[in-house]
Amino acid sequence: MANAFYMILRKELKDSLKSKWLITFGVTFFFLALGVPYIILGAGGLLPGDYPGMVVGTLVTLAVPLVPLVSLAMSSTTIAGEREVGTMEYLLAQPATKFEVFFGKYLGLVTSLTLAMFLGYGGAELIVYSTNPEFIASFIYALLYSLLLAGASVGLGFIVSVSVKTRAAAIGTGLFLWF
Repeated sequence: MANAFYMILRKELKDSLKSKWLITFGVTFFFLALGVPYIILGAGGLLPGDYPGMVVGTLVTLAVPLVPLVSLAMSSTTIAGEREVGTMEYLLAQPATKFEVFFGKYLGLVTSLTLAMFLGYGGAELIVYSTNPEFIASFIYALLYSLLLAGASVGLGFIVSVSVKTRAAAIGTGLFLWF
């Protein structure tokens, strides 16, 4: 039983990590966290002392629309897409319950989103906060807030994905919910 759950989790994680959405998401988070002004002002030596604190506030503000957009786009098509392609029957034929299949897919998506945010935020954190370690707690708070938002959005996307029949209807409904 547990072996099938881990197989489903690995499959979903592998599929998610290949997604262009996820790669774009991680790179976008890196540049949002790093901030283009940091590069320009830092090169000229004009960077204000409280710049990392300003970045954390901006990240939380930008996470509200960006994280649900990517999370809904990825998760709303997962079950509908598997059903449309015909691989859902294969997954359900494994010695696993429907809950294990659903939870394995959910955990795989959340893990891949967490990895993208951690690499995006974390890479920028190493650059920005290496000189100001007192802002690390605020930065971790922004990351945790984004992860909770991603988890909730993936859950909502799964509800959409289970409720509709096709991938196109799922992405359309997910984007409608995002708006």
